[in-house]
Amino acid sequence: MEQLTALGLMPFACDRFFDTEVNTIEFFLSLRPEPDTEKAIASWQGMASEAKGFIHKASKSSRQPARALSSIKAPLRAISARFRSSSAGKS
Repeated sequence: MEQLTALGLMPFACDRFFDTEVNTIEFFLSLRPEPDTEKAIASWQGMASEAKGFIHKASKSSRQPARALSSIKAPLRAISARFRSSSAGKS
């Protein structure tokens, strides 16, 4: 989400984050419009820090949440690359 915000694709900040319960895959986010990109990025960085803390605690019993997070990196990189290439063609 941080990358999407930095690219200007998502003008929202993370307002609230409800973490995943142990041995589940469901979490909840509350978003709010945020015109200031730096504030929006900071909100996603804060949420990521909270989630990483949870993954560290849960990793003792299960590696599934860590694998789930790593599985979204490639699609985000692909979106970012497409956005950069389409933006470069407009210059």
